[in-house]
Amino acid sequence: MMAWRLRAAGALAAMALTPLATVALAPPAVAADTSGHATAVDASSTAAEDHSSEALPRHELFSPLLADPRWPHMAAAWQDWGNDQGFRNIAAVSLGGALPIYQRDSLGGRWELGLKGAVFSVLNLDTSPKSLINADYYIGIPVAYRRDDWSGFVEVLHQSSHVGDQYLIAHPDFQRFEVSYEAVDLIVSRFFSEHTLRFYGGGKYYFDREPTAQKAFSVQGGAEWRSPRAYVGDLLRPFAALDLEASQTTDWDPQLSFRTGIQMVGGRHDGSDSYTLQLSLDFYRGRNLNGQFFYQDNVVDYWGFGLHAYF
Repeated sequence: MMAWRLRAAGALAAMALTPLATVALAPPAVAADTSGHATAVDASSTAAEDHSSEALPRHELFSPLLADPRWPHMAAAWQDWGNDQGFRNIAAVSLGGALPIYQRDSLGGRWELGLKGAVFSVLNLDTSPKSLINADYYIGIPVAYRRDDWSGFVEVLHQSSHVGDQYLIAHPDFQRFEVSYEAVDLIVSRFFSEHTLRFYGGGKYYFDREPTAQKAFSVQGGAEWRSPRAYVGDLLRPFAALDLEASQTTDWDPQLSFRTGIQMVGGRHDGSDSYTLQLSLDFYRGRNLNGQFFYQDNVVDYWGFGLHAYF
């Protein structure tokens, strides 16, 4: 069954290139991103070298969505849930990232086949020892396209969940059920004002869904701002990001995620960007995104501090 899903994921990802090409509205040079997360081949180097195709390229074409709580990256955060759903002090840890596998110039821009994966875990800091509440496992095959300030991707993904054993022991009346689904995700974004402002939007279609309470559609949109000025020797740059998502499963009640803070960009000896570190203040209001807790009909609010790394 899993082999069939992976073959289907690859086929759908390969067919996704044509819809993404509709964002191609400008000349073919691919511009570098000032977001701090390098995402494209610099136009000046393209003139000197042949970058028509590249295996295991250094940079992604699509910049990470900074306020999306489920974007695969490395992160650790403390969150104050204010006793929502019986939780107060929470550690949220994500281990993952994106790997561009192949890029090629085509259709007036550049496209990419990649791989994304992550584990999203939440732990209760008020228990002794600290106990795992839930872990979500995510893997996706994205096809991305970029042309100047426009970029987008189509991704076939799988997600499944595991409720922590210690949580189940402490809550013997908790009714555990299977949470697993595949989805097709489509996002298109555009940068403005010399890449200091970005807007994006799209949605997901879910299939092969468990439980049946998971409905077929969700929509997502957001905005990001990065300061045109950097401080401390051009090392630190303020940023702010907002992500909104609404799901048919929740009768289109919105989920709001806001993140603001400072980011630091690290480089290699050749002068290119290699990673971005962000220290952020986070706020979230919406359904609990963790596994089967998402299907409990109540809203959670939390705020916290996070450290995020994008490679």
